[in-house]
Amino acid sequence: MKGMAMRTKIAVIVGTALVAVLVCSSMALAATFAVTKTAPTATGVATTANVKAYFNHNIKASTVTSSTFKVKKDGTTNWLGATRSVNNTITPSSTNGSSESVATLNPSADLASNTTYKVVLVGGSSGVKDSNSNALAANKSWTFTTAGTTPSTAPTVEAHAPASTGISTSTLVTATFSEAMDANTLTDPTTLTSTTFTLNSAGGSVAAHVTYVPDSKEATLDPDFALLDGTSYTATIKGGSEGVKDTQGESLAQDFSWTFSTATGGGCLIRVICDG
Repeated sequence: MKGMAMRTKIAVIVGTALVAVLVCSSMALAATFAVTKTAPTATGVATTANVKAYFNHNIKASTVTSSTFKVKKDGTTNWLGATRSVNNTITPSSTNGSSESVATLNPSADLASNTTYKVVLVGGSSGVKDSNSNALAANKSWTFTTAGTTPSTAPTVEAHAPASTGISTSTLVTATFSEAMDANTLTDPTTLTSTTFTLNSAGGSVAAHVTYVPDSKEATLDPDFALLDGTSYTATIKGGSEGVKDTQGESLAQDFSWTFSTATGGGCLIRVICDG
């Protein structure tokens, strides 16, 4: 009897093992939940592009969130605001690998031009899962770079004159910029007067006309009257949002000023007396 009981037990164990083998063989037909491809992944990507991740199983939509599917500028810490959607396309008749479901991330605002972005899909128990709650095995990340010209930079004053003492009272005041400037931010096109390129002394502001030559990127301030002898003057080019701007709309970062002094006149006064 003891031997029969053991055989029965063995028979039960063997039978269970056979069932387990059959079940495992059936499960082997279904691939592990995984990402099959991603987009975009290249350079020159449109700033209006959406981010997509394709999967070999239907996706559990509730697991695609701002915490599990996200994008940011590479090298920064702030994730972009976005909306997310899921499109499940795999049916019972689909053969593994012949159909894909897709999760789409649509940024709330257009992406910046000429910028590299990093996308992260979170795996594991707190990450993206398929419709049967099977999780991605690990995080998946990739980068892409948007198209566009090199971002414009703020203009600077590369040269200015005069900037010394003993200057002629008939001198012109000039400033040369690092970039092509918007002439309308340097001078009124009708009157040629300027509130952004000015000349002052202790006695007040100097009336002047300002012109700008695009080819040389040079602005010239021409006083309406001769400057005073032996006087210190300060030339100022206004920066900031109300100041001068380049043709791309970038402002001079801050006010730029310099001083110079005119020559002292001679000590003799010559009177010319004409007899009528």
